[in-house]
This record gives sequence, C-alpha cells and structure tokens, in this order.
Amino acid sequence: MAVAVCETRTKISYMVYDDVAILCQRNETLHGWLRDRGLLADLNGGRCKKCECGNVKLRKDISFSKDGCCWRCNNKSCNKKISIRRDSFFSNSALTIDKILKLTYMWVWKLPEYYVKIQLKIGSEETMVDWYSFCREVCLCSLEEW
Repeated sequence: MAVAVCETRTKISYMVYDDVAILCQRNETLHGWLRDRGLLADLNGGRCKKCECGNVKLRKDISFSKDGCCWRCNNKSCNKKISIRRDSFFSNSALTIDKILKLTYMWVWKLPEYYVKIQLKIGSEETMVDWYSFCREVCLCSLEEW
C-alpha cells in the first residue's frame, strides 16, 4: 500500500519517504490520494444511512475526529457524521492516518520497530507490535486470496 508504483512508458519509479512526507503535509491532499486509490471510501453525494437522503458531503470538522474532516449528511434535520475511516484499513486505530501511512511505508522497507517508534513518536511498544503484525496479516490475506 505505502509503496506506490508510478508507471510510465520508459521507467518505473517508486515513492521515496520524502514523497510520503510531502503527501502527508495536508490532510485534504492525503485523504484525496487515499480515496483515489480506494483506501478510503468516497461517499460524496452518497446516501445517508440514517435519513436516506442523497446528500452526504465531506466537511472539515476537527471536533469529530483527529483526521480533521468527516462525511456529513447535509439534511438539516439529520446532520449525521460518518468517519472518513469507516470500513477501511485505518478503522479502529488511535493513530492519525498520516502516521499509519508512514508506519506502513517504513514496514515495507523493513525498518526495525524501535526505529519507527522513535521517528514517528509512537509512545506504545504494543501499538508498534500490533501494527507490524497487522501489516503482515494483510499481506498474508492478500496472498491467500490470490
């Protein structure tokens, strides 16, 4: 996931960490990039599961989540908020999406857990172990489906 391959007619180039860091500088850019790749749902104009109107929009909202935005029903009598992480690789994590992306990138390049923990300022050893295990599990599931 974190190592995106950009194919052109003459060469294949891989994302380097600087590309990931630049991508993670603005939430809007990062979230759009992840939606374009199907890693976050794009509910824009979709149906609200609460009121059934077809007017769900992406809104900035730092009060709802640390991601800085959420999907919100525009029906004034509903206003249901939906996490941008719902049903995604990023669900159920206390880490920010940019930290998860950086962590996954570093996992792909086999950087040691202690190094990643320091670089990303992740306080819990348990979090690192869980994420590294999760990355391995995702790869295993993909191979089993293949």
